[in-house]
Amino acid sequence: MKPVELCKEKSSFLHFTRWLAAFIVLVGHTQMVASLTFGKEMNYNSIHWYYYFCFHAHIAVIMFFVLSGYVVAYSTFIKLNGSDEYRFVNYFIDRWSRIYSVLIAAIILTIVLDFYGKYFNRLYFDSAIIPQDHRVMRLLLNICSLQGLHGYRIQFGSNSALWSIGYEFCYYFIFGLVVFSKQLIKRKILLYPILLGVSVIIGSKMLFYFLIWSMGVFAFWIFHYKKYHLPFFIRIWLCVLAVIANHFIVYKNIFTHNQYIQDLIMGLIFSLILLCDGNRNGVNGFIKRVNTFMSDFSYSLYAYHLPILMFISMSLSRIIRAKHVEFYQLSIGLSIASFFIVRVLYLFTEHQRGKLKALAYTILRNTTTIDRNR
Repeated sequence: MKPVELCKEKSSFLHFTRWLAAFIVLVGHTQMVASLTFGKEMNYNSIHWYYYFCFHAHIAVIMFFVLSGYVVAYSTFIKLNGSDEYRFVNYFIDRWSRIYSVLIAAIILTIVLDFYGKYFNRLYFDSAIIPQDHRVMRLLLNICSLQGLHGYRIQFGSNSALWSIGYEFCYYFIFGLVVFSKQLIKRKILLYPILLGVSVIIGSKMLFYFLIWSMGVFAFWIFHYKKYHLPFFIRIWLCVLAVIANHFIVYKNIFTHNQYIQDLIMGLIFSLILLCDGNRNGVNGFIKRVNTFMSDFSYSLYAYHLPILMFISMSLSRIIRAKHVEFYQLSIGLSIASFFIVRVLYLFTEHQRGKLKALAYTILRNTTTIDRNR
């Protein structure tokens, strides 16, 4: 049975959600960087609503987890239904190229900016901000997308944001293992001990957050296969509910829940939003183009922004102090600078993802040819 195709309006809404999540993380991290660089010198309450907006970086990552589960499931099953030749190796190259079209460049960018940043600010030597120990191990784990095993956030240099990429990569693998189990495992009963082994390796925290990621997969299944759709107008009220729930449950923490329970509740609300129909009146062409443009490099924005923010803030710290820059002014300036720098980097990395996939397929074909000739 073929899944229901996305309408243009809903596709645009997914693009909007993707870039909005990345943008919230970007702006949210400006507060963290300002705090690390200037501490109590910075007036964070100069614009209360701006500081409030900065608070939501973590919830934006949860939103992205749910969206990722939905989009990966949709992309995978559309290709499975479109061709009998789509196999696990094709899926793996799709997911691998998605991650590594940006990850390696993000690590190189971090190394370069951290190296030169030390000449401008001694805070780059502060182990409380940037880990100074086990650098080779941290580098290797980040390169292998294993920086999130057992819930650890194994930070490399100034780029602490890469932790969620490790989560994503493991979730891609588990999802692919389940979907392509018939291709990979001859006896179905063996799938369960294999999944148990993977669960032990990744640890309980990553497994719990896989449940949140899977909410996006379930939303895809219900919407596209079970064909259960919530009316479009419900989306507006669910978005309002998400804002209210985030304010009281996460920001105010009125129920004193631990973070995972808060993330689980927000993930459930986001997954319900994904069950809503698109607007039958369509979507404005300009808005659609903006959403597509912004979402195209949302992953790059997430992966590159933090070392850029740190470098600019710390290298210009004396000028910023001398000018008595307010927090919101610093945040806006850092966000705009990062936005344009990342857009340029995107053109040379994530935008070239197709070439990376082609290279992977070339290597695969050559390897297969060599094996057959032996």
